[in-house]
Amino acid sequence: MEKESKKVFAARVSNKVRENRVEKKSIRALSGGEKKEAKNLYKKKRKEEKKQLKNLSKDERKREKRFFKKVNRRLRRPKVLAIWTVIIAIPLVIMLVNYIQAVRPESDVILEARSASARVAEQVQAEGTVLLLNKDNVLPLTETKNINIFGARSAIPSYGGGGSGSINVDDVVSFYETMEQSGFRLNQELANLYLNWRQSEEISLKEHKPKSSKGLLATILPNIVGVLGGEKFDELPVSRIPDGVIDRAKEYSQTALVMIGAFSREAVDASSYSDKTQASLQLASEERELIEMLNKEFENIVVLINAGNPMELGWIDEYPSIKSVLSVGFPGEAGFSGVSKILSGEFTPSGKLTDTWAYDVLSAPGAQLTGDFGYTNLPNEHFINYNEGIYIGYRFYETYYEDDEDGYWKAVQFPFGYGLSYTSFDWEVTGFSATPDSSSSTPDGTVEFSVNVTNTGEYAGKEVVQIYYTPPYYPENGIEKSSINLVDYKKTKDLAPGESQMLTFSFPLRAMASYDAKNQETWVLEAGEYVVKVAHHVHNIEDSFAFTVDQDVVYRTDEVTQAEIRNLFSDAEGHLTYLSRNDFDGTMGTMLDIDYVAPQSVQDATTYVITPKEGAVPTMGANNNLLLKDLEGLSINDPTWDLFLDQFKLNEMIKLVSAGGWQTVPIKRLGVPGTLDYDGPASIRHYFGKWSTLGFPSATVVGQTWNDDLQYEMARAMALEGVLHDIDIWYAPAMNLHRSALGARNFEYFSEDPVLSGRAGAAITLGAESRGMAVTIKHFALYTQETNRNGGAFTWIDEQALREIYLKPFEISVKKGTANGVMSAFPRIGHRWAGAHSALLKDLLREEWGFEGLVVTDITIGKHMDASESISNGNDLMLFMLSGGHEKDIKEAYELDPVGTVEGLRYSVRNILYTVLQTNAMEDVR
Repeated sequence: MEKESKKVFAARVSNKVRENRVEKKSIRALSGGEKKEAKNLYKKKRKEEKKQLKNLSKDERKREKRFFKKVNRRLRRPKVLAIWTVIIAIPLVIMLVNYIQAVRPESDVILEARSASARVAEQVQAEGTVLLLNKDNVLPLTETKNINIFGARSAIPSYGGGGSGSINVDDVVSFYETMEQSGFRLNQELANLYLNWRQSEEISLKEHKPKSSKGLLATILPNIVGVLGGEKFDELPVSRIPDGVIDRAKEYSQTALVMIGAFSREAVDASSYSDKTQASLQLASEERELIEMLNKEFENIVVLINAGNPMELGWIDEYPSIKSVLSVGFPGEAGFSGVSKILSGEFTPSGKLTDTWAYDVLSAPGAQLTGDFGYTNLPNEHFINYNEGIYIGYRFYETYYEDDEDGYWKAVQFPFGYGLSYTSFDWEVTGFSATPDSSSSTPDGTVEFSVNVTNTGEYAGKEVVQIYYTPPYYPENGIEKSSINLVDYKKTKDLAPGESQMLTFSFPLRAMASYDAKNQETWVLEAGEYVVKVAHHVHNIEDSFAFTVDQDVVYRTDEVTQAEIRNLFSDAEGHLTYLSRNDFDGTMGTMLDIDYVAPQSVQDATTYVITPKEGAVPTMGANNNLLLKDLEGLSINDPTWDLFLDQFKLNEMIKLVSAGGWQTVPIKRLGVPGTLDYDGPASIRHYFGKWSTLGFPSATVVGQTWNDDLQYEMARAMALEGVLHDIDIWYAPAMNLHRSALGARNFEYFSEDPVLSGRAGAAITLGAESRGMAVTIKHFALYTQETNRNGGAFTWIDEQALREIYLKPFEISVKKGTANGVMSAFPRIGHRWAGAHSALLKDLLREEWGFEGLVVTDITIGKHMDASESISNGNDLMLFMLSGGHEKDIKEAYELDPVGTVEGLRYSVRNILYTVLQTNAMEDVR
């Protein structure tokens, strides 16, 4: 083969690029079916060119591969440039607009609402802080008010995570400030040292002078960092602490408080921080040096864990001077006040963990399957395998180590539901009864009992009573069962020493049923012995009661809607070997035998093909003299909706459905108001904006309160602030589960347990709705990792795990919380994108669960997020940075399939406006 000169090679590339661009331009000029056919021929031609490479010699094939790679890079260049222009320019414009809007003065009513939010946030943090260790009762710090605070993180902690769950920190109350407000006297020399270091990495003991945070750049740059980058953090090395500082600190106090932590943000899972997967959740080398020094120099060390994910804390067992450990999570703008009051003894900690904290985070099966998995025969297509099935979090550890107590405590440092207190409680369980009834008329039956809780200690405090159950397990039936499952819980009021409170529990036996995907294809309460356990945490049982169900009870219909229950996600099971309690070690070994070759069904699913629907195009543009307000109070299925929808013009429907970028658009002639929709589970705010409600503690801290009433009040406080700023729809709460400790957005989610997550989501939903604000519970569903999220990873999971674990929080929020909005997720479930999954969004969500309202996509930045596919399969509103960014796609779909497209648009418009009717936006058009 003659060697091709660079000049000839470059000319060939240029000619090929020119040829492709001309061909693409001619395709763009076509319309309807001709355009679709031309696109397919273009793709087919490109595939044929690649196939021909197989017939070439090795050297020729290498040259031609390089040729096509260069061509593709040239073809993508304008598109890549345009994309980055959008990525950079649009956020800057949005932030500028929001900055200008935010400079208006705030009224006394708004300031009062913000102050009320701060009081609730303090209480949330106080009840969500978990006391993990308290040897020698070092806490509370009542013996001395002189405090040495070490650790660069203490100077500028992580108040929240990064991304859509981030918060505005302009008005944050720092940890140092709250400590002084709680009566502590800080070693100011240390404080200045760390403050100077965190802001400029300057070693200085002089008085710290904070940098100005005013102005546009100071507003927008932290948002850019939060979204695109991450927190810059470097611990001050011990070797660089100036001479004499430690000696003077020891004279000041023999108590050293140190803050350790880990930042987390949207888009970057913990597995991406380092070559060593869990490194970001481990003690950094500089932090370990600091701990080792403090252990030698001080009698008492109090450690605060400032992290959004469970960290590996085995190191606290290595240092005798570490007496107390508090997990404070991300406290938000006002939360550190609650932490300081716990340290001082004004508040007694009552938080309980919502995750299992393991010595090695990779010991969880789901952690081993979190990461980057791509198909070898489908470039840029990825997948996620949920081989662990139902065995996530405590369900794995408690079941796997059921008969191995030593093994359990070597794996688990702090169990799910664990949390210490300054006081002690005595429990008395009374009146237990279980009335299993397997007759056809009343198949449920009820479990009832009471727990009398008495404060027997010296401090006032709250206590959490956790209720679990152990079901019978029959390996031959094929239904996997965890050895223990949370079913209910309650928290007492603040009990004074000697005071008691009776907590009454009642729940249906149906709550203990399992989903049988293999035989009955519905929920089944299998015959056998059930044990109800009254517990301090999942591995500490106070009392238990057994009862027997005589025969299988099969639940064929939904308990709320009476809709038939059937398998809906069989195709999502794939061809995986799932973890089984019947053979843990054997099935565990096959979990990582991963097949990276995409089957034909997956290859076919990467392209959405529109199939025209026969029939007449629904009526458009009628004059029925109806305004949206005329539908208030009517059922979503009332026939009047059809008359109202007949009035819409095609362009109006397309505009309403496609322009979902933090809004719904108004249609004035039909009395349809626009809504303002803001993001953020910890703070109602625009993704890039300056204005926001007060930043509350992160969702994991909220979950750790185990307090439905407090969560409800938190949502009411946030929603009131939002309503005063004309916010109508809130993209929250975020309710995905902590599949493992590696999830980047775990701080936005409540727990590893579906019941706890669902209860929190329902309480927050009800609280927001009580203020006339709609929510969108998110991200529906299976959004537990960030890696490859934008590409819509094919997600494989068995239906039992999907229904019992990952869908359950959403189900509870729909049924208990009456949620009127849902945000669909990035991933595919099986072969279909969650935002265009008819079985998920129609059959399950609307028909089986009875959901009424809108479904909005997550931000549509993935190539798989097709608007025409979305509106045809149950998703209503497209979230995009640019208003109307999907209008072209829907118009093209209309040309190919006018009947199906208009039917889909009408369905979506009805759902969107039904939710708008539930909001305060209607006040503008009444």
